[in-house]
Amino acid sequence: MKLIVIFSTILTVSSAHAWSPGVSANIAETDLEVNGQSRNDVISFYQNVYHASEDYASKIQWSGNVTNCNAGTISAEFVKDVRRRVNYYRALAGVPAEIVMNDPSST
Repeated sequence: MKLIVIFSTILTVSSAHAWSPGVSANIAETDLEVNGQSRNDVISFYQNVYHASEDYASKIQWSGNVTNCNAGTISAEFVKDVRRRVNYYRALAGVPAEIVMNDPSST
């Protein structure tokens, strides 16, 4: 019985940050923070923020053409996923997760 209590305590989500299990439809792209010293917070951060940009390949919608040397454009949704993923790694590293995209160069 004691082992179960200890195990359930370990899996409790940290109250230091408001990450909840599962993936929400509107995950922030900037100002991300995670307590890297809390295993639970890092796991929940991964499940919510990292997984929010998992389906990026289906969202890219690149309109360019390699043969014609046409750079084309990419979707705004893909740009958001890239921004979220970069800021995810920055937050894990403990640096400000506040990159901004240069719109003319990002489309």
